[in-house]
Amino acid sequence: MTSVLLVEDVAELAELWERQLTRAGFDVRRADSVEAACFEQARAPADVLVTDLHLPDGNGAELARRLGM
Repeated sequence: MTSVLLVEDVAELAELWERQLTRAGFDVRRADSVEAACFEQARAPADVLVTDLHLPDGNGAELARRLGM
């Protein structure tokens, strides 16, 4: 199963995305910040990154570069 790291700081949007991705057959893990996403990716690398561009401690583009995705 393809794993997705979902990074969204608005809980309602994260829940919506998670529900839709799970229904589509993805294994979803969530984070709400750049630091939390880096921790999750180090703990169990995801195949796909879905991220908000505006996060409390950075942005999605920086996160993608930092994770090499």
